[in-house]
Amino acid sequence: MSEPRLELTTATRRGFLLAGLGFVMTACSKTQEAVTMLPAPAWDMHPTPGPRLAQPVPAAAAGPVRSRAEWATGAPVPALMDPMAPIRHVTIHHDGMQPFHGSDDRAAEGRLDAIRRAHRSKDWGDIGYHFAVDRAGNVWEARPLRYQGAHVKNCNEGNIGIVVLGNFDRQRPTDTQVEALRGQTSMLMRVYGVPPRNLRTHQEWAATRCPGRHLQQYMVGARSNGWFG
Repeated sequence: MSEPRLELTTATRRGFLLAGLGFVMTACSKTQEAVTMLPAPAWDMHPTPGPRLAQPVPAAAAGPVRSRAEWATGAPVPALMDPMAPIRHVTIHHDGMQPFHGSDDRAAEGRLDAIRRAHRSKDWGDIGYHFAVDRAGNVWEARPLRYQGAHVKNCNEGNIGIVVLGNFDRQRPTDTQVEALRGQTSMLMRVYGVPPRNLRTHQEWAATRCPGRHLQQYMVGARSNGWFG
């Protein structure tokens, strides 16, 4: 059984929720439903820009990306994945499991491989995301970018998935973590010509709380200040 081929919806301005589409969350991880029973979605149809944040250091280039060989205990299964379409979107997630406070490599490696194994148990070809950002600000290679991801149901074609490790309904991302997210995301947007309007969070595609209220607030504020791209 292979992952379903999925089609992009039409992009909207800065990610407001598309009513009536009836999307079901692909899941920020298999364990989210078991671990995190959250209330129904509570975000606004037209999000108000978040508070003005302290100006970050310019993200001229992202730092080095850690190889998946450092953490993955299994290889991707190409027969269960589709080739990546021309890249047009970037989508931000949290993993949505129990809060994560590990700041060393071993903790991040274990968290990533747990997500990969959960996704493989669904008969997906690999972890659904292309990159991950840990609490210490390291960026990790996840699913190889030559393959379409499995992170937003019906909207995976040409869509890079980035997961930020943690549950941001129940904790806050670190400053280092969001700065690494911004740098990596901005680099990808420049390389692939993704316009700011095509940078979204998971909840701006579908009826889910992902990436959690604290990371969603950061994303709304950072985009309104033009910090991506």
